[in-house]
Amino acid sequence: MTVSDVAAGKNNESRLLNRGLAIAAIAALVISLIPMLYVARFDFATGDDYAYGAGAHLAFKSTHSVLEAIKAACEHVVTIYWVHQGTWFSVFLFNLQPEAFSDSAYAIVPWIMVFFFSACAFTFGLTVLKDRLGFELSDALFIVSVALIGMIQFVPIKPNAFFWYNGAVHYTVPFGLMLIAMTLFIKCLRSLKPSRLIGMTVVIVLLSGMSYLAVVAVIVGPAFIYAYVTLTRIRKMRRTDAWLALSLLAELPGLVISALSPGNVHRGGEEFGFSVSRAVFTILDCFRYSFRFAVGQMKDYPYLWLLFAAILLCALYAGTRLEVRVRWPGLIVVMVICWNASFYAPELYAGVSVSGGVDDTYLWAFVTSACILMITLAAWLTGRFPERAGKLAGSKIVRICAWGLICVLALACRHGLAETTGKVCYDFVAKGYAEDFREQMLLQQELLNGDEDEVVIPCTNGYDGPIMNMPVTEDPDAWTNDVVTRFYGKTRVIGMDADRWHELNGR
Repeated sequence: MTVSDVAAGKNNESRLLNRGLAIAAIAALVISLIPMLYVARFDFATGDDYAYGAGAHLAFKSTHSVLEAIKAACEHVVTIYWVHQGTWFSVFLFNLQPEAFSDSAYAIVPWIMVFFFSACAFTFGLTVLKDRLGFELSDALFIVSVALIGMIQFVPIKPNAFFWYNGAVHYTVPFGLMLIAMTLFIKCLRSLKPSRLIGMTVVIVLLSGMSYLAVVAVIVGPAFIYAYVTLTRIRKMRRTDAWLALSLLAELPGLVISALSPGNVHRGGEEFGFSVSRAVFTILDCFRYSFRFAVGQMKDYPYLWLLFAAILLCALYAGTRLEVRVRWPGLIVVMVICWNASFYAPELYAGVSVSGGVDDTYLWAFVTSACILMITLAAWLTGRFPERAGKLAGSKIVRICAWGLICVLALACRHGLAETTGKVCYDFVAKGYAEDFREQMLLQQELLNGDEDEVVIPCTNGYDGPIMNMPVTEDPDAWTNDVVTRFYGKTRVIGMDADRWHELNGR
């Protein structure tokens, strides 16, 4: 047996191990999603879903025309623009929540959000790792799958992220679209095809009317990517790059329309507006708050350390085998830190209370940034110490011990699994809360779809697990009562203690 045969045998063993790890990571991701997708059958509209979807629901109910529902949605966008907020595309989607068309359609929300978010992450990750850095498919799939597990399972506000349509549309969808826009930008840097440019422009224009967090990041990210590949001479400037700049600038008209909304002043107060000093202090605060959030997440979710360690190990092996090198790694670190900090600018500048979906976006940005830094660190180590890194990565014993240590630590820290999205969903079902909640909501729908103009319904319970629930109260003038009243076209909706209601109605 020749030396080349021995080397080929080791490479085949390593590839089999990598494929096995990739399959294991994908399997872990899929298994972790099963409780979430099962809970989808217990998901119902609530609160803002009713507030925004009332016009489209009543229009569809009376005409059975989707076009009439869309027309009503557009009219409501104009109203909301003047009185509440300027994020016009988010508001448009708010109006078209699934329950506006069918009482049972809301169950598709978690399915849509989970698969949309995952598809965007895989598209971005595979483009960067496989197409641009040359990672093998198995390595790229492992890294993206592990990152997705962290982003989905440790999301801070779980209902906002995947189960509540209103929250997911305003935060989950924009983050995914931002990843798609950055993917298309990276592809355009290599080959400027009209379809890619048009697609990127459309995505950016739509983003301009959505969450301001993604709006800022989708400009900062591509700008940093372009600056890096140009400064490091990975790619020379071209005349056609002007089209890329115009595509990014296409965000400005929609953003201006959104920012100038009178509704923003109503929410932010009379002092809401542009200030140079305020902008400067906001930039400084972004770094402080992003660092504080990162430290908090690593402290609250120790499993993130293991996920990042696994990504680093995989990237180290890929770096030694493919001889991946990075130019100016310090510049990448600075740019990634700045990109992560840019997500905090809208909240800090506005200075008003925000919904929980903001924290979800912060986590996704942090995990994405941390993964980029792990890959950069791996590339730097393999470039700085090629011989040592090659020996360590090529040693089967070292690799097995490293992965074994990660597995042992994962078992030792298993108490942290109680905070995962999958475990919360499992407990919600296993303890009977899910079925109880579903029965309550089905009864509520039955009563509200009746012919009575004034409806008294039993109040729902207080524990809703991963499901967002803004229940009707005993106060007929409460906001939740008002939005349900408008959505179902009633004159009055009143909540009653559930036990008392069942006693009076014999049900």
